[in-house]
Amino acid sequence: LSRTPASPSLPPPLLGEHTEAVLREAGYTPEEVARLVEKGVVRIQAKERW
Repeated sequence: LSRTPASPSLPPPLLGEHTEAVLREAGYTPEEVARLVEKGVVRIQAKERW
């Protein structure tokens, strides 16, 4: 393994990039997610990178 060092294949996720998907998987409705975003409880990151 020392002769083949690992290298990251993808950049790390942006803050909030997967928030909506995680909340939806946890059972939150789109309306509930929208309310959490509006209240500033969670952040949803745009899918685009700089």
